[in-house]
Parts: sequence; C-alpha cells; structure tokens
Amino acid sequence: MRPATLDRILAILIVAQLVTGLLTLRAGTESTGALFVAHGLLGGMLLVAVILKLRHSVPSALRARRWRQLAGALVLGFLVSAALAGGFAWVASGRILSIGGWTVLTLHVWAALAVVPILALHLLP
Repeated sequence: MRPATLDRILAILIVAQLVTGLLTLRAGTESTGALFVAHGLLGGMLLVAVILKLRHSVPSALRARRWRQLAGALVLGFLVSAALAGGFAWVASGRILSIGGWTVLTLHVWAALAVVPILALHLLP
C-alpha cells in the first residue's frame, strides 16, 4: 500500500473514531448498539493501520535522521495505542475498571482527545 493511501486511511479512521466515540457518550439504549459496534470495529481497523504506518515510517525516519518528526510520530502512536488499549480493556473486562481515581473509559477518552492537537502538529510540515 502506498504511504499516501495509508495516511488517508488513517485520517478517515481517526475522524470516524472521534465522531462515533463522541456520539457514544450520549448513547446507551438498545437502539444505539450498532454505534458501539461500529466504534469497536473502527478501533480494530485503526490498530492495524497504525501498525502498518509505524512499520513503514519509523525505519525511514531513522535512516533520514528526522528526529523531530519521529518524536512527534511516536507520541502520536503512543496516544493512539493508549486510547485503543483503554477501549479494548473497557470492553473486554465487562465491568468498570479504574486506575487510581480514573476509570479506564475516562483515560481512553482523554488519550483520544489528546490525539487531535498532536496529529495537527504532526501534519503541519
């Protein structure tokens, strides 16, 4: 897959995840169940796309010694991974998980929202 195609897929998946995630905050009835399923499926696709992106981008950034872009990409990759891990842990546990005074769902949302400004900075150049 060409890097530009993968970048577009990542952008679409991140926007779709943010939209469906924000919509799920106000959902919670049986009629909105498909929204949660869609959010989860998009999360799985995003995980695959992030792995493909990192496999392609990190080695070339290291060879070119683009340290600032690499650092931004790694922060972005960490935040996306944290958001995905939090979402998957929330669903897989079947109960309310907490870390300190925060639920895993809260950490999932904060990590996902932190992706937006970091992604904007990463895309500026």
